[in-house]
Amino acid sequence: MGNQARKVGIVGVSHVGSHCAYNIAIQGIADELILCDTNQELAEAQAKDLTDSAVYFPHRIDISTGGIEDLAVCDIVIIALAREIPKVALRDAELVNSIKEVKNAIPRLMKAGFNGIIINITNPCDAVTQVIWRESGLDSCRVIGTGTSLDSARFRSILAREVGLNSTAINGFVLGEHGNAQFPCWSHTTVGLKPLVELEKSSPRFKNLDKTKIEEEVRASGYKVWFVKHGIDFSVTAAAADLVRNIFNDAKVPMPISVMLDGQYGESGVYVSTPAIVCREGVEEILELNLPKDELDHFHASCESVRNNVRKAADIEAACVDPENH
Repeated sequence: MGNQARKVGIVGVSHVGSHCAYNIAIQGIADELILCDTNQELAEAQAKDLTDSAVYFPHRIDISTGGIEDLAVCDIVIIALAREIPKVALRDAELVNSIKEVKNAIPRLMKAGFNGIIINITNPCDAVTQVIWRESGLDSCRVIGTGTSLDSARFRSILAREVGLNSTAINGFVLGEHGNAQFPCWSHTTVGLKPLVELEKSSPRFKNLDKTKIEEEVRASGYKVWFVKHGIDFSVTAAAADLVRNIFNDAKVPMPISVMLDGQYGESGVYVSTPAIVCREGVEEILELNLPKDELDHFHASCESVRNNVRKAADIEAACVDPENH
């Protein structure tokens, strides 16, 4: 990317996409933002609102709108095609609409000459990211899902509350699927570099942790927010903005993101979250943790859950094929 202007495109600028744009803009992460939505009036309104707010930013940013083809000039394109789902539904219920929209957008983006990095927020995140990777033809290191980065933030926040510490003191990741098959990686959670498993034996504040309760709260917290406000805006877009910043800064830091596995944990050919080193080119290295049997079993279950969604996605794609156009 060199020293040229840092350009980010966002596909879908309703609740999630617009908050993602605001996070990136107000933090000065990008120099240019291009907003894209099938509702052009909405995209223009969001761009106008952001441009007016930029008067108060301590840095300059150009904000415009465009069609999907106009995003070909971007270094990073964020896919935020979330749509409302029934209150009784789970993230997986978004699969049909998500696949249809991705199948429409990604081939057009690639045909226009895009050769950057794609970050997917759209749910179900892992399966949709895998479809985006396949449709784009890009190297898997340049197609990334936000995955359990949000779930990991929830885990750190909840655990910190339970033990009376600041969340920045907790270093721990949620692994696997961004969905019900996710699990906190207790075996590698640390506080001030000291493993939690050791602290449980020596420190009173850690001795009586109800891990099952914490796991359930982490897994359910997203739904609790969604049921009230019918969307999750601030947290997931903060995670996405952090990922964009780390890519632009060539940060080389580990993040719990959805990546294509190639033999790690005995799994291949599936997008799922594990710590991965993020750099200017996307994913530099996938870090395989040495998991105990129970956590490894959870990980395999997560992979199978994602594969199940990928199979459903294939059925959706097949049903969408128009014989007259193929």
